[in-house]
Amino acid sequence: MNYTEQNSQSGFTLLEILIAMMLMATIITALFGLFTNVIDASEHARRRMDVDKIGRAVLNIVEEDLRYMRPDTSTDNLKFDTTIDADDTYAPDEEAIFGFATTSSLRLKEVDNEYTLQYVTYTLLKDDNDHYTLFRIEKPNPTISDDFAELKYEIVSNMLNCKFSYYDGEFNEFKDEWGVEKTTLPTAIKFEFTLGSKGTPHDYSLVIPLPKDEI
Repeated sequence: MNYTEQNSQSGFTLLEILIAMMLMATIITALFGLFTNVIDASEHARRRMDVDKIGRAVLNIVEEDLRYMRPDTSTDNLKFDTTIDADDTYAPDEEAIFGFATTSSLRLKEVDNEYTLQYVTYTLLKDDNDHYTLFRIEKPNPTISDDFAELKYEIVSNMLNCKFSYYDGEFNEFKDEWGVEKTTLPTAIKFEFTLGSKGTPHDYSLVIPLPKDEI
């Protein structure tokens, strides 16, 4: 075999080079798509974890309040009431959902294991985008005549919906209201809300049994 024949057989043809480039481009495109999907899935999981962290925190606050509720349907300043008339304490478009006395508090405690009584009111504020913000208003020492300042906390914003309902054992159903004419407490309270967006909503729900004391 002479030098000319050996040299002509040692290289790649233009067609072979084009085929190799096409295969390489296909592989790179597939890998890039896979990498993008992994990044998107990771970002989605991170956002879901962030939302879940907020959702669990909200559930914990409401559950703590209701588990340490002082059952009362008649005493002034302590009534369990779902028909609260909003006053100047709340914004014009803010709806008072219900109120009750509890020993749970979001205030910083000066002493560990300090339990004081406060009246807590939950309110909802709807914005122009049909989203809701849940507020918790805490009035310390409601049975004392001194004018203690109310403490207002924004629990969570950008809620798609939020609902409290009250279990009536007599009729075995949850009701939207539990009026002041009731002489007993509901058996339990269901707290439901949705976070996220309309495209990717995340629903949360919790049923909290209440003390069975009858007033």
